[in-house]
Amino acid sequence: MVNFSALMIGLFLLLATTNLMSMVPYVMGPTTHISFTLSLALPVWLTTVLSGATFSPYAYLSHLLPLGAPMILAPFLIIVEVVSSCIRFLTLSLRLAANLTVGHVILNALGTYTIFTMFSSPTNLLMILTLALSIGYMLFEFGVALLQAYIFFLLSSLYSNDHPL
Repeated sequence: MVNFSALMIGLFLLLATTNLMSMVPYVMGPTTHISFTLSLALPVWLTTVLSGATFSPYAYLSHLLPLGAPMILAPFLIIVEVVSSCIRFLTLSLRLAANLTVGHVILNALGTYTIFTMFSSPTNLLMILTLALSIGYMLFEFGVALLQAYIFFLLSSLYSNDHPL
């Protein structure tokens, strides 16, 4: 598992760097595209699933039914766990792309509104207010960019807990 942790740290650094580089105004970074996030999430998920199922199939399948579950609910619980396990990579990649895309859209709208108020507002107070709001939201988006990289890293690591090792 040492190699997996090195891979996850590298993935976190890649995402954090890419997210921060995409904070340039009016630039949509690669992590806002679902094809990029899917190409990161799918191999990590597929590696843990195939490795777990190949290394120890019985131990891997045993996590599909929680301990102490009533036997009458077993078929439904297994179906829910299989579906949940199969869509993990999709939810992981959609979460990253959607959160960053929404942030960029709001930043673009704030930037456009700020420029509009700079050139059309008769009072300087409105211009200063929108500029302060834009700067504050930009700082917030830097935090979100780092947080999304951390969440991707954390959830990928948590999903690897289903591995029998």
